Amino acid sequence: MKMRNIVFTLLLLSGLQVSAQQMRVPIDVKLKGEWQIKSVAVERYHMQQGNLLGKEEISRYDSIARMGSVLLNLVFTEEYCMIKQSGGRNAWDYARADSGRLELKQAHAVNTPQKDAPVQQLLLQYSFGSNGDLDVGPIVSGYMDRSTGVPVKVKYTCHYTRVH
Repeated sequence: MKMRNIVFTLLLLSGLQVSAQQMRVPIDVKLKGEWQIKSVAVERYHMQQGNLLGKEEISRYDSIARMGSVLLNLVFTEEYCMIKQSGGRNAWDYARADSGRLELKQAHAVNTPQKDAPVQQLLLQYSFGSNGDLDVGPIVSGYMDRSTGVPVKVKYTCHYTRVH
C-alpha cells in the first residue's frame, strides 16, 4: 500500500512538472540576461491638441532614476522578468511573447509586499539596435503641468546595454 502511494505521488509530481514546463512562454533568446538603462528619449505632447511640446535625450543615471515610470534595470530569465524601478523591484511572469512584444503579469513585488493588490499587467515593445543594445518603448504616461495648466502626454523610449 505504501509503495502504491509513493508511486502515485511521484507520477503526480512529475505530471505537474511537465505541465508547468509546457505552460512556459518562450521568449526571444537575445533578451535573456541583464540589461542596464543607458539613456531615455523623452517626447512631451499636449494631451488634447497632440502638438509636440519638447524632446530630450537623458543619459545621466541620477536624472533617469528620478523619473518614476522608467525601468532602470531588466533581467530576463527562462521563467520570469525582474524589473527595477526607482520605487522597488518586481518579478513579472511572461503572459505572451511575440516578436518585438512581451506581455507580462506581475508575479509578486519583492521590495513592496502588498498581499491583496490586484495583478498588474505590462506590455513592452522592444527592438535591438545595430550595436546590440535593447530599445524598449514607447512607454506612455501623463501628468498635469502645474506651471502652465496643460495636460501632458509623455512618451519614453528606453535604451539599455547588456550587463551579463
